[in-house]
Formats: sequence, C-alpha cells, structure tokens
Amino acid sequence: MTAPFLSRITMVGLIKEVTEGTYLGPTTFIPVNGGPKPVDEVGYEDDTSLANSRAKLRGVYQTTKDTTYGLDFLAYFESIAHFLVAAGFADTIAAKRTVSDGVTTISSPNITSATAAFNSADVGSAITGTGIPAATTILSVQSATAATLSANATANGTGVSFVIGTTGQTRHNFRLSNSQPPSYSLTDYDGYETLGYPGCRLDQLDITIDAKAAIKCQSQWKGWPAASQSQPTPTWPALPPGLGWEVAHTIGGTSVARILQTGITVKSNTEPIHVAQNSQSPLTVFAGESEASLKVKGIRIDDTERNHVLNNDQPAYVTTVTSPSGSPAPVLTITASVTAWKKAPTDRSGKYMTADYDLDAVANTTDGGPFQVLLVNGVASAY
Repeated sequence: MTAPFLSRITMVGLIKEVTEGTYLGPTTFIPVNGGPKPVDEVGYEDDTSLANSRAKLRGVYQTTKDTTYGLDFLAYFESIAHFLVAAGFADTIAAKRTVSDGVTTISSPNITSATAAFNSADVGSAITGTGIPAATTILSVQSATAATLSANATANGTGVSFVIGTTGQTRHNFRLSNSQPPSYSLTDYDGYETLGYPGCRLDQLDITIDAKAAIKCQSQWKGWPAASQSQPTPTWPALPPGLGWEVAHTIGGTSVARILQTGITVKSNTEPIHVAQNSQSPLTVFAGESEASLKVKGIRIDDTERNHVLNNDQPAYVTTVTSPSGSPAPVLTITASVTAWKKAPTDRSGKYMTADYDLDAVANTTDGGPFQVLLVNGVASAY
C-alpha cells in the first residue's frame, strides 16, 4: 500500500505580482491554521438537446476555469500586513528622520518644514527638537510640509533641527485605495505536488479577536487556474501571533474593559470576468466595492453600548494589539473612526449577561475609508 500524504508538511506562500496572472515564486510563507482550501472552479455546459434518444444527457462541455482559495491563519505580525494590502489598503510608511529647516511659533502646536515629507503614517510619531516639549508627538498632518503637535512650542524658531520618529521603528499606515488591489500568486505544497495559483485577489478577510485565544484570521481569494510549480524553500515568522489578552479597546475615545470578542470583516466583492479571448482563464479578477463591519460581544453592565444603537451617535471603535515580543515589539492599531451600531440584543443564556453588537464601519475623511490600520514594526519597506 502506498502511504498517504502527511497534512502537516503543507506549506503555503504568497507574493505580490508585477503583472496580474503572471506567476511568481513566494517570498512570504503563512503558517496555515486548519489547512488551506483550494477549489478548482470549472464551468460545465450540459447538452440536453433533443436527438432522437430517450437519454437526457448527450454531452458535457467544459467552459471557463478559475479558482477559489480559502486560507486561515493566526495573526502573525509579519504576515497580516500582506492581507491588508491585498484587501486594497495601500501602505504609507514613515521612518525616523532628521530635518533642519523646521519653523515653530511659541504657544502654537503648528510646525512646518519644507523637507519633512509628513504623511499619514507620522501621526503618533515622537518628535524632538529645540522648542518642542518632551514627550511630544505629531497629532495630525495637514500636508507634506505642515503638521500639528500634541503640545505647544515653547519658542519661536526658524531653521530648527528636529527628529521625527524612533530608532528602529517604521510606521505603516494602511488606508483604502480607490485603485484595484494588487494581485498575488499563491503557492500551495500539499506533500504530493506544488501548485501555483496566479492572479489571486482577496475577496474577504475576517479577523477574530477572543480575549482567551490567539487572534485568528480567515481569508477567501479568487484567482486564475492553478499550474504545477517547483517546490519552494520556506522561511517562517519569527514572532508569535497576536493574542487576545494583548488587546485594548476604546469606544468613543473611552477605554473599555468589557469586550469579550471582536470580529472584523472586510469584503472586496471580487468577481472573475470571463470574455471571449480564446482562453478558459479570466481576463481579470475584478474587485468591486469595499465594505467593513464588526461583530462585538461584551459584558452588559449598563446601556452605554445600547444607546449607540438608539441614538445613532456613531462613535469611534479602536482596537490596539501590543506584542510583548520582538525588538521593536510590533503594535497593530485598527481604527474605525465612525461606526454605525445596528443591533444590540442581550444574551442571558450564560452565568452573566452579555450583549452582541452589530456595527458597520462608515467611510470618513479621518480614516480615508471605513477604517485605517497602523502597524509599527521594524520592517523598513512598504508591504
């Protein structure tokens, strides 16, 4: 008897493509949680023509080919950023830098510099220099040359030298782009063969945070048909995944310590488009509108969350994951600045009362979409 193949030697990798549908070998490998779920989506046309026969089916003809691919994984800090980019959230980075043309005004939080190249990823960055109080951060960015500090300057200054950022840290700010998300090549080795799935676009990403567990992610992709490829040599994440106890939540700017679970869903509503081009493969996998929603389970101690449903006050919902591991230790912050709370039914089936909240993340100018993500780590280049 031929021995069966061992599931645990499965490996899955991915890479952003240069040209949609042109396969590339993987550079990032994802430890898979529960096994990948590739499905060959092959169209068939049944021929039930009347042809002087009692038999109903006189032929079956193959039409189009594409792929769906399910990939579940723990939220490793080295991995999750790739899925945010695949969901259509472009990565803007800010690293430590020094400028020498700063302009400050005493008793004002405004600062300008012709060379600072401020961007959205600078919000929250430390900034030091003459006339800038200790522990000051960048509160907001108006343009590439102007920003607002978290504290007023203590002196007038022209040609001021100041330092933005922290040594060894890069801030990655992910915001929704109006462009089509990049396509990816997925590579799947199952112990028997290696298949490459080119032209894949992320259809849906689910992030589940449970206070008693590791943070888990589920992803669904749609792509072009698979083809045999060479078996790659993997490298795996060095840091542990994010854990539920490492998470802190704020609602409407107030810290809350009663959230049991948070589920975040991002949908890209993708569709393979097939045209008459002498090929069974799609012309493209097209990403439609982007939408985001949250499902939150919390301990019910009063009507605070229920009132968000009744009053439609649409508070900000912010989730921050701070890893105790690594140098620098990564920090992941998911900010939905405007959330519409739709339902808040109570659950009295357990030992204590809880409630389940359904939220929609509403597009807004602060986030540049339904939400934004800030990842602070030591990766110097954009994902």
